[in-house]
Amino acid sequence: MSEPWFWRSETLSARMMRVGLMPAALLYAAGQHLRWRLARPFDPAIPVICVGGAVSGGAGKTPFCLLLQRLLAAEGIEAQFLTRGFGGSVEWPTLVTPQHTAKEVGDEALLLAAAAPTWVAKLRAFGAAAAASNAARLIIMDDGFQNPTVKKTLSFLLLTGEEDRLARFPAGPLRETGEEAMRRADAVALTSLPLHKLGEGKPPVFHTHTDIFPSIPPQPVAAFCGIARPERFFDALEAKGFTLRSRRAFGDHHPFTRRDIAALKAEAAGAPLITTEKDYVRLSPADRAGIAVAALRLEAKDPAALVRFIRERIGR
Repeated sequence: MSEPWFWRSETLSARMMRVGLMPAALLYAAGQHLRWRLARPFDPAIPVICVGGAVSGGAGKTPFCLLLQRLLAAEGIEAQFLTRGFGGSVEWPTLVTPQHTAKEVGDEALLLAAAAPTWVAKLRAFGAAAAASNAARLIIMDDGFQNPTVKKTLSFLLLTGEEDRLARFPAGPLRETGEEAMRRADAVALTSLPLHKLGEGKPPVFHTHTDIFPSIPPQPVAAFCGIARPERFFDALEAKGFTLRSRRAFGDHHPFTRRDIAALKAEAAGAPLITTEKDYVRLSPADRAGIAVAALRLEAKDPAALVRFIRERIGR
């Protein structure tokens, strides 16, 4: 899905659209607060680490979940993932297998399942119960920061630096303001936002950085992707020494078709096609031939401090 054109634009017409939608945004916020007050969170009786953001899409929640799983696994702490499976057709709690497709469980679920057991459930409480009954000792929940239906042991808030200048849904991509989110966060994860912007007395802050690992060496390529912030992918490729003969951005979670791939190859004029790992899993096996992939990896600036903090919160 593509973002509405007026969410980030500063043109007069975009501003007028946002102003016109402010009453709906206020109703959305009121409904959200009412849901939090009335909710009776399900307790799966095992620790639940939630990873979320205030902005819809592009915060890096799935890479951060994978980072946490990787660090904890190195400490002998095994985790299972829980996700809604955005874009997938599966409704009830399902353990992702290699036979599943992105159309069934969503692209993020396939990336998570490559690292650890992953549960997809539209109703997170049911998914948490399924994981607990499957001998899970720890759940890492991809997204769900605004969802009050599961009791969380530890909540990480990922900030993008845009929270102060964006409007609340449906006038903009904000699920809630950054200030509101930080009041409920146990810790904040940052990639580039200066620490001083958080102010005093805020939750503990952990800095991270991202890197990509293309499957081919630097050369002229035709890049394409369907993610929330495509410019980050294109900039990362150029930083690695690639020359982009073309760059095509589709809507987030775009379901690529044979026609899409044929058009991209024609536009590439012989240059290799390259896309993100998240997009690659949405391609059919027949369409993947000849397409390079760039895997994204998130790293913590101080992994030992991050692991120590998690151990203190979830118990040893």
